[in-house]
Amino acid sequence: MVFDSFPDRRSTESVKWRYEKFLAYIKGEEPPPDADVDVLPMWVADMDFLSPEPIIQALRERVDHGIFGYPGPLESIQEAVVSWLAKRLGLDVIGRTFEIFFQVIDVWLKLF
Repeated sequence: MVFDSFPDRRSTESVKWRYEKFLAYIKGEEPPPDADVDVLPMWVADMDFLSPEPIIQALRERVDHGIFGYPGPLESIQEAVVSWLAKRLGLDVIGRTFEIFFQVIDVWLKLF
């Protein structure tokens, strides 16, 4: 992560910085005209910093081939998660059903 740069996320559709608009959206309401003007989130997350160059490069390579679609779960991601759970937590999840979410907000929306 690049920790010495702080990009302005207010214009990047970040839920963290546009929370009132996000809440209005999921409720099917119109946000107030002054929504998010005074939002000052009190947490820090990886989304507040520039991504590491290897990640940016991998994304560029994916974009350069020009084909986009609806990819299913990647085996490499599941293998990495299974390995991490085994090494760090001593959990054996091979053969069990679990879902991988790429955003915490997706989990929240599924639960509620």
